[in-house]
Amino acid sequence: MIVDIRKLTDFSSDHGELAERAVQKLICDNFKDLNPGVLTVGYDPTYDFSINNTLIELKFTTYNFQVTKVEVARADGRPSGLSLTKSDVYAFFSQDGQRTAKLRFIKTADLYAYYLTRQTLTHHHSPTSGDCAGRIELPLNMSNVNNLGAGVCDYDNGLFDLDTFRPDSYAVDNIHKYIQ
Repeated sequence: MIVDIRKLTDFSSDHGELAERAVQKLICDNFKDLNPGVLTVGYDPTYDFSINNTLIELKFTTYNFQVTKVEVARADGRPSGLSLTKSDVYAFFSQDGQRTAKLRFIKTADLYAYYLTRQTLTHHHSPTSGDCAGRIELPLNMSNVNNLGAGVCDYDNGLFDLDTFRPDSYAVDNIHKYIQ
């Protein structure tokens, strides 16, 4: 499947749900002893799918791993994103090179700790206009937080070719540190 990041926020299509299902299958097919669980249907801000006993929030981004962003709340202060999730792990597909994207896992607890230890947190709020209320996104340099680079796929201008996914050998042996 080719995931087009521009279609992921079109809630009138099933592209987002198909992408979540494809990534769930990709993870289970490429790593040992992982079984697909619940896949949320429609808009569910608490998590996207489960594998074994782990709830996973999936994010696709055209940013590279050093300058990605994480939604933490609505612009009007209501909970959203990280402040609302019930996920155990965030799975990020982000641009890794000119023609590749990498799947990385970060424990949600590590994301909380990362943001809670930032002394200038309030200075990094950046409201966006993705919906009526907008959202607050904070910058994340994944090299500053524990993460597992699970593998890469081909990438071209917002298109993630999941059929070309190649798992990282280190991740194959260490996936269970992130997905129980």
